[in-house]
Amino acid sequence: MMENKKKEENQFSHGQLVKAYNAAIHYYLHRNGDGSLRKQQEVAEEVNLKPPRFSEFLNIAWKAGMIDVIITPPESINKDATAIRELEIKLLQKLQQISPPLLDPSGVMIRPHKLINVHVVPNAAGNIEEPVNISIDETSEYGSVTARICKRAAREFLTVIDDHYQQLCSHGEAKLYCGVGWSRTCERVVNLLPVPVEQYPDLVVCPFTGLIGSRQTSIDANFLAFRLAAKLSADSIKLSCPSIQPIDMNIETLRPIARALDCINLCRIGISGIGVAYDREHPEQTQLLVRQVIDRKQLERVRELGGIAEIHCHYFDMQGNLISFEDLQFKPIGITLGNMKQMSRFMIVVSPDHRKILPTIIAIKAGICSDLVLDHTMAHFMLSDEHDAELGF
Repeated sequence: MMENKKKEENQFSHGQLVKAYNAAIHYYLHRNGDGSLRKQQEVAEEVNLKPPRFSEFLNIAWKAGMIDVIITPPESINKDATAIRELEIKLLQKLQQISPPLLDPSGVMIRPHKLINVHVVPNAAGNIEEPVNISIDETSEYGSVTARICKRAAREFLTVIDDHYQQLCSHGEAKLYCGVGWSRTCERVVNLLPVPVEQYPDLVVCPFTGLIGSRQTSIDANFLAFRLAAKLSADSIKLSCPSIQPIDMNIETLRPIARALDCINLCRIGISGIGVAYDREHPEQTQLLVRQVIDRKQLERVRELGGIAEIHCHYFDMQGNLISFEDLQFKPIGITLGNMKQMSRFMIVVSPDHRKILPTIIAIKAGICSDLVLDHTMAHFMLSDEHDAELGF
């Protein structure tokens, strides 16, 4: 009987087996409250499959011998999961060497964010490929890898929210503030956020606003915060903070900026993408920008307008030190959000873009990253000793 099951299993590709295993887990283990099986159509929607395809993968799970008294994954999946976990541990140990201590010798808090979690996403669904040889000067594709990174980040983000919310309830605090920065990456994370088991009526979602760009960006940020709040059965705050302000500001102009800073300062947790100010000719001068890619033309445009901008971001050098306004090469920032560091936890979502490698290292050195989500290739690149000098280890 077992030999027949082995023969059946060998008929299917590894990708089919992974999807079959996922379908079986959702259908047979995630049941109704009374223990009965849910409708296949309902479960199929959860795993983003059409009902006929979902039924097909359930059939494969049976034929491959995964379903007996309990559901057992194929050996290769267990092997891959173990390898991924080992990679996460090795990378975490290496990155913690450059992650700043929480306290100085006298016991004074220096940086509130020490890297505590690394989540590595395989380059192919359920499969660990050989790492691709990449360098900082090469481009890499987004596609499905980014989607898997965002899905993993969404799951971890919900866990962080739930942990903090339970702490809030146990300590009798009034509200938990959660910040979200608008970017394509964060938009995907919100889209892929799993349906929470709990509701969070005392959670308030706040957009990170004040971004360099058009007024549309603030609208996007507020709308994303609204959508995240709707998914979590929470409230959201709408902030109006102009992107670029004239230097001769009066109190009326400062008021929305002050309110935005006050609200964002209340955030104990947050999620953001990583952006860069990347100099291809001098990669060692790359600076971290906690938000989005801003090129020279945009920065020069701000300078020409004589404006101040970007309260959401701050720059760091290669050593992870904050760059002051006086030392900033392009001098675009008049108001910086230094209080982002006061959040108790801050997750940075990383996509497999070559430009994000150096800024990720800088973010860890700067102490603004507690949870890091990245892909398998990027993890191997960071682990490789031959790149240590390039990455500033």
